[in-house]
Amino acid sequence: MKARRATVRGEKCWVVPLGKKLVGKRIRVFGSTKEEAESRAEEKLSELRQHGHSLAEISASHRGLIIEWRDKLTATQMAEAFRKYSALQGVSRPVEAAARDYLETRQSGFSRQHKSDTAYRLRKFLASFAGRSIDSINPGELETFINDQGASARNFYKVLRTVFGHARRQRWVVTDPMAEVPRPSTAASEEKAIFKPGEMKKLLSAAAGLTEGHERHESSLALLVLGGLCGLRYSEALRLRWSQIDLTTGEIHLDKLKTSKRGLRGRFVQILPAAAAWLATLPRAEDDRLVRVNDKNARRHRARILKAAKLKVWPHNALRRSWGSYHLAAFENADLTAAQMGHTSAETTFAKYRTLARKVEGEAWFALTPATVADVANVISFAA
Repeated sequence: MKARRATVRGEKCWVVPLGKKLVGKRIRVFGSTKEEAESRAEEKLSELRQHGHSLAEISASHRGLIIEWRDKLTATQMAEAFRKYSALQGVSRPVEAAARDYLETRQSGFSRQHKSDTAYRLRKFLASFAGRSIDSINPGELETFINDQGASARNFYKVLRTVFGHARRQRWVVTDPMAEVPRPSTAASEEKAIFKPGEMKKLLSAAAGLTEGHERHESSLALLVLGGLCGLRYSEALRLRWSQIDLTTGEIHLDKLKTSKRGLRGRFVQILPAAAAWLATLPRAEDDRLVRVNDKNARRHRARILKAAKLKVWPHNALRRSWGSYHLAAFENADLTAAQMGHTSAETTFAKYRTLARKVEGEAWFALTPATVADVANVISFAA
């Protein structure tokens, strides 16, 4: 280890860096002279190798006391002693108070929708564990509760991991029980649900106001067309502008889709004849927005359309998954389907979005034009 000159907060000093290969993470040791910095670095390295990072940051006197009691008590005895101490000091809290404190602490970092979803999942959690102390809940109970949530199990798992992590930092629990709960996994053999062509026909009819007793809703119709007949993600459809759609060339230009992990995600999406026919019936708003509702309103209108179409269930991501399955079945070109969906390879398409569908079903799906859904005389075109 060699010390080098450095300037810290305007003062000259010597520094010795201890890298990840030596101690697991980068640490710098300072000294007023070269010999002092190197001597301190040797002592620090010896402490880290002997005690690890958790105890190396504690003073020698406190470290000796902790090690002495650690050798006398087992882990179970130490946890039990801490529980008794916590009971005397009133450290633990009811689950209701812990959940409320978590939401208040994280309020500034949540979007409105994220906070709403988190609060909903915490209400379900409290319904099962109300009246209990948060440190009395064991990993087995949490695992059972999470697995009982079905398709939403992973979402509940994420929320409870953060809640119990917050409780651990506040010292309301001795150990984090969620650390022993395995992450829920979706069975590979589980078939993804998609809409049938006949069901999509009913949904388009309801959104277009062609179903008796149901008024036309432009934004819901646009979401159905963009997701089910163009293959756009739900978030992409909500952000789409008319300036990104060219009905003449038959393309949708998705730009500004950049993520920190995957880089640029923009692409050109081909508008097939059925989608073009429906888009031509949608009026252009002055603000250039195609879908003129937010996420909350879109979900409410979707429930109304589902009821008008006399369907009971809207499977998760059903429109985009239906598009991927039927596009692959109709055109029999996995690379083309993957490129249109914005996937890096066809493997992603097969793993996440493909459900077995016949070619005749794919052809029927992409033949759902306004003329096939209802009397063409009742559909007004705004293409001009």
